[in-house]
Amino acid sequence: GGWTHYRGTAKEDGAPVSVFKFVCNDVHKERVRVEVARNGAKRLKTTRHPNILMLKDSLEVEEGDKLTIYVVTESVMPLEEHLKDLPTSTSQRDEYYALGIRQVATAVSFLANDCALVHGGVSMSTVVVTDRLDWKLGGLDLLSEHQAIGRGTHGPAPL
Repeated sequence: GGWTHYRGTAKEDGAPVSVFKFVCNDVHKERVRVEVARNGAKRLKTTRHPNILMLKDSLEVEEGDKLTIYVVTESVMPLEEHLKDLPTSTSQRDEYYALGIRQVATAVSFLANDCALVHGGVSMSTVVVTDRLDWKLGGLDLLSEHQAIGRGTHGPAPL
């Protein structure tokens, strides 16, 4: 958690983008939070799939003990915000929800079966919607290898 979503414009071509911003005011006191956010940014760079949020660029800015991470992605809207704008009484609503859930499930399946990764936090807050109304999985902060599950930084943690 800790990412704030903003709408932006790409410098190169003026296309709409999304900017996710993470701020930590004391990197020494909040080491774990910083590690998790850095993991999310790194995983977006290395994970490519049509149902996973597409990274365009990222940047870290350190000022003393303060760290800000910017992640620039394709233009999206958080799912919760998108659902508020949908008409509530449409016959196609249930089909649209089913399609969106299927898109997210396809992303989770890709991570688990093709990459041997566990997302670790699939929820409404990690799903975003593109301008074309496709649902995509983001929030890769807790993404980790299957083998790492149950092994904490201080040794084994049996499940």
